[in-house]
Amino acid sequence: MHFLKKLFSSLTGYWVYKEATLPIGTDMYIDIHKRIKYGALTTIFDVGANIGQTWEWLRRTEPQSNIYCFEPVSNTFQELKEKTKRDKECIIENIAFGNEPGTKAIRLFDQHSALNSLNDELMNDDINAREEIVKVDTLDNYCLKNSIDKIDFLKIDTEGYELNVFAGSTKMLDSGSVSLIYCEVGFLKSNNRNTYLADLTEWLAMRDYHFYGLYQLVSNGWKIEFGNALFAHKKLLKSLHGKSIG
Repeated sequence: MHFLKKLFSSLTGYWVYKEATLPIGTDMYIDIHKRIKYGALTTIFDVGANIGQTWEWLRRTEPQSNIYCFEPVSNTFQELKEKTKRDKECIIENIAFGNEPGTKAIRLFDQHSALNSLNDELMNDDINAREEIVKVDTLDNYCLKNSIDKIDFLKIDTEGYELNVFAGSTKMLDSGSVSLIYCEVGFLKSNNRNTYLADLTEWLAMRDYHFYGLYQLVSNGWKIEFGNALFAHKKLLKSLHGKSIG
């Protein structure tokens, strides 16, 4: 058997694993549905949706889900709207989430919209940068206004603004109403564009969310710069393993 796997790998370039023996972090959907044994992701929040990159792969794997996409920048929102227009189960909102409701002026990277952030230190500092006023709400307020009492999967990619988003989500998080959290993280404190993994892990652990795995790691050739981390609520892991989790 080992010989056949080795031969297949050398001929095709594919490495064969049984799903049960795949390392955690290889496939998020196997980890969620087979390891954590979570059911359908009925309600998904995509915070920092940009032009719908995450929506595309979520829709392929979770075809029946209600996906809420949040994108505050007007031009980017229009691209998102066009891309998702045939998806009747996709709700798009032209807002950002933060620690309090209101508005915020941001200086934009028009040619690289994925870099846009509400973090003042990460805005475009070019003297000719276009400025836009965007609407900001809290995730807690949005869920209350729209009668959403459970989020199965919360994805956040807000270019260093993740902790602000979480600060406006404490009611949903403290009640365990969010099951799984997936967000972009960095591995060095000096990387202020991506929220430091250790800071995020500590903050979420205080609310009973535990780090589970890393996915989609991005390297510049000699070091890993950032990736996406999955966190699961304590009750999911406790139910899975049948014992107390500290």
